[in-house]
Amino acid sequence: MTATNEYVLVLDSITKVFPGVRALDNVTVKVREGEVHGLVGQNGAGKSTLMNVLFGLLKPDAGRIEFAGETYDQMTPALAARVGIAMVPQMIQNQPTLTVAENLYLGDWPKRNRLTIDWKELYRSAQVTFENMGIDVDARAPMVALSIGQQQMVEIARALRRNAKLIVLDEPTPPLTSAEIDVLYSLVRSLKSQGVTFVYISHFLQEIFDLCDSVTIMKDGRA
Repeated sequence: MTATNEYVLVLDSITKVFPGVRALDNVTVKVREGEVHGLVGQNGAGKSTLMNVLFGLLKPDAGRIEFAGETYDQMTPALAARVGIAMVPQMIQNQPTLTVAENLYLGDWPKRNRLTIDWKELYRSAQVTFENMGIDVDARAPMVALSIGQQQMVEIARALRRNAKLIVLDEPTPPLTSAEIDVLYSLVRSLKSQGVTFVYISHFLQEIFDLCDSVTIMKDGRA
C-alpha cells in the first residue's frame, strides 16, 4: 500500500503558550494516510511539544485535531490510544524486570480464566508477533537485557497490537547503532507498505531524505 491523497491527520492552527514562551504559534501540519511524514527542526523548534499536544500530554490553547475523519478540540492519552495514535518517545518507558512478552501485553495479558494468566499463550503469541514483524527478539528475555533499538521494536509492536493507525517516532536514532538504524528503517518501510502512517521527528536532514515521503519544517514554534 502506498500513501493516498487522503489526510489521516490534520493539526489545524495549533497554539500552545507557556509563561513567557509561545511554544507553538498557529501551527498546521497535514499527514497523508500511509506515508512517513518528517517533522524536522532544531532542538527547541516545537516538534516534541506539537506531538505532545497530538498525544494528549498537553492541552492546546487554540486549534483543533482532525484524525481519521473525526475532529477533537484536545486529546488525552487514553483517547489517542483508543482512536489509533501511538508514540514511541525518546525515553522509552517499560517494566525492565518483566519479560519482553509481559511488556508487550502489559495490562492486557491473555488469561485462561478471570484470574489465571495463560503464560503459554502469552509467550507463543508474542514470539509470533515478533517473527511476523521480522524482529529478532526473544519473547522470554527480560526487557533490561534488550538494546535500546530492540526496546524500540517492542514499543512499535505494542502499538501495532493495539491497532495503531499512526505511530510517532520521536528522535529514534541517536541511541542506536548503524545496524539498528537499518533495522528500524526496514521495519518502518515494511509497515508503511501495510498502510501504517508514521510521523518521524528528527533534526537530521539525511534521515528525512532517506525515509520520509513529505516533510514539515519547524522553527521557533512555527511551521
